[in-house]
Amino acid sequence: MDRQLSFSCAGNAQGPARLEQEMRSAREDRRRQFRKTAFPITRSRLFGKCGPGEIITGRNREGKPVRTLVLDKFKIDGRDPKDVRISFNRESRDFQEGEKVPRKQQVGSYDIFGAVRVFSTHIPATYKKELEVIDRNIRTLESINSRLTFLISKEADPESVRAARDELEWMSYTMGAAASAYRDLANRKLVQANALLERAETEASNRPRLISNACATLTAVRNRESWRDRQRERIISYEYFRECSMRIRRDRHVQKVLANHADWLTGPEAGEEARRVLSGNSFARPLAVIRDLVDLERGDWRAYAKECIKSLGEGMGEGAEKRSLRGIYRQASRLNKKDFLCMLKRATRPYIVNDPGLIADELEESSEPYLQPIIEAIREGFVCMQAGNLRLAANNFRQAVSLLR
Repeated sequence: MDRQLSFSCAGNAQGPARLEQEMRSAREDRRRQFRKTAFPITRSRLFGKCGPGEIITGRNREGKPVRTLVLDKFKIDGRDPKDVRISFNRESRDFQEGEKVPRKQQVGSYDIFGAVRVFSTHIPATYKKELEVIDRNIRTLESINSRLTFLISKEADPESVRAARDELEWMSYTMGAAASAYRDLANRKLVQANALLERAETEASNRPRLISNACATLTAVRNRESWRDRQRERIISYEYFRECSMRIRRDRHVQKVLANHADWLTGPEAGEEARRVLSGNSFARPLAVIRDLVDLERGDWRAYAKECIKSLGEGMGEGAEKRSLRGIYRQASRLNKKDFLCMLKRATRPYIVNDPGLIADELEESSEPYLQPIIEAIREGFVCMQAGNLRLAANNFRQAVSLLR
């Protein structure tokens, strides 16, 4: 039996502070064990049901090779670098304890650089925030449980019970928006414990028994949070393999784009190619800035967006970018803010995934140390292209391709 199950009936042989410390120590030990076993369990499950052709060499955030699977096995469609589709499982809260948790898939669309950051930055940040909330709640829970356990054999006054109830009600409120099924189960147990303490306030003769039952129920809350700890560590290890597969796909795309640009810049139409790239860069980079500024605007965002777009279009020659700006200007009057920002993002994606200068920006935002020499070579090549030294620009792009292998 798990050591934590004994805490609800530990009696008053030890004070509340020491009991609380033991519960915290047991929780930290369980988490360390979950973290230690999650990776080999996930790896065994992934590679145990795949064919040899589905195993590839991915890349971790240090640039080291990692054995992983093709993107299709991870429900990722990475064929189009400007529209990578990633499927995520979302747990439904409409279920009863003991039933299999129903899940539904949601699909997100990202450019190939944003897709890597989903796994390397956004998902870890989400789980870190969740863990902070859980730790705060569990510390409160363990404090309440230890105090109530100490009161079982004493004359517990109704005020002490009421104080514990107030804290549990606040915990239940903060856990009410839990996205995890296990955390939803924990919240249900929290409500049950609160109901028992409500009775303990008024039923003096049954108060010790009701408080003891409430302590056992609070232990059940901790158990379900422990289940979530185990689930979270396995999800993190699964997302790690997805991240490594996505990163090698991104790096291969960057190599292809840079190699193509190097060939074009040393070909018969090198000057025209350089003008096309620089024109796209001078369109997409300010448009991305406009998107960020409009997102921050709290006043008349439509008028502000139109003013920025009009300013960007001034002095711009006729072409695809100018026509695109006219369409964006018109949509500022029709779309709501969220849809307008999404439209701006979609308008910049073709440039982000194909423009060397913007590619360098995206790689730098990823904060992966092994990319630094590649970023420097790309930036040097882009500066040379701006200066008209196209052959030297091509050589820098080829150097970046070689470094990324």
